[in-house]
Amino acid sequence: MLLSSVPSPLRRSLTTLLARVGLALGLVAVGGLALLAVAVTVARPEALALGFVPMCRASLAFAVTTLQGLMPLLILAVAFVTTRRLTVRGESGAWAALGLGSMDAWWSVRYVWLVFTLIVLVVGFSAEPWAWSTLHGVRGSPAASSAAWARLTRGEALVLEGGGAAILADDQLHFAAMQGALQGAVEDPQPEPRIAGWSFGSSEVRIVPSQDVAGAGLWRAKRLKVHLSEARRERYLQPPMNPRAQSVSGVLRLLGAQEIDEGRRDRANLVVHRRLALAAGVPLLALLGWFLGWSSQARGRGGGMARPVLLIVLALGLYGMTRICDHLALRGTLSSSLAGWAPWWSVLGMLGLMLLLRGRLER
Repeated sequence: MLLSSVPSPLRRSLTTLLARVGLALGLVAVGGLALLAVAVTVARPEALALGFVPMCRASLAFAVTTLQGLMPLLILAVAFVTTRRLTVRGESGAWAALGLGSMDAWWSVRYVWLVFTLIVLVVGFSAEPWAWSTLHGVRGSPAASSAAWARLTRGEALVLEGGGAAILADDQLHFAAMQGALQGAVEDPQPEPRIAGWSFGSSEVRIVPSQDVAGAGLWRAKRLKVHLSEARRERYLQPPMNPRAQSVSGVLRLLGAQEIDEGRRDRANLVVHRRLALAAGVPLLALLGWFLGWSSQARGRGGGMARPVLLIVLALGLYGMTRICDHLALRGTLSSSLAGWAPWWSVLGMLGLMLLLRGRLER
């Protein structure tokens, strides 16, 4: 069926409404992510020890990685709420009186869906790699050392890798290890980015061996430095291995490299196909939400709960199917390219069903 031409006043009114709904829901999503980041910071007070700028960068990176997963639900909600508002205000009836239906309205704002598609591509291939790279840097040293020191100053015992523990009591730093014990007085640490570690300044360390061996006694150091082992330091300083932290060129290099293992190549392939599928799925999700919210009869603000409940069920189903496909791809049961696109075939099937029921949905 050919789409009808939409009068300019109707198209402008619909575009304005769609932009307002998109902006409002976008602000709600960003505000919710900001509150979640604050909650995470409050739950982990040692995060404040990272410093204000690194903490803000980490919070922004966390928001970007979460926003990428919320994109499908946000687009679905924007389309549904927009057509719901048209129904409540009775404007959908005016469209029907002119012989125009939901498909005509959806097609008249096609440039808005194109903008949403470009936003998804930018977030997926530019903002998300930056966010994962930022999180990779925050999780390493010296940021991790700063967080660990903050926990020590609150009186918590810190379990050391390879056995042993450390605790700060009465301004004395105590270490217990398999070889014996160390205790001493140290100053507050200062970051040493050059060695990816920390400097404690003037320090006194007393070695208390577990048995009578040489080396026991009091040692004084003008400057005590603590850093990662060489192997861990090299692993921290090298670029992140996570394919989601790679730019477009980085992912293409991973896909073409011969020396990497097959599992890592499959993960990179999954990341690329998932990002492309999400961008291609923007108009499908918009049309799905459009059909669910559209009705040519004014229904008031209540309007029944059947359609909103169905929208929530579809959103949860899409999320669940995406996670299942990812799990099957990582296990090798499903090819990574098929896993990236499979959830959107289900969306396409649901759209086909709604096209068959279009007459009932628009009543």
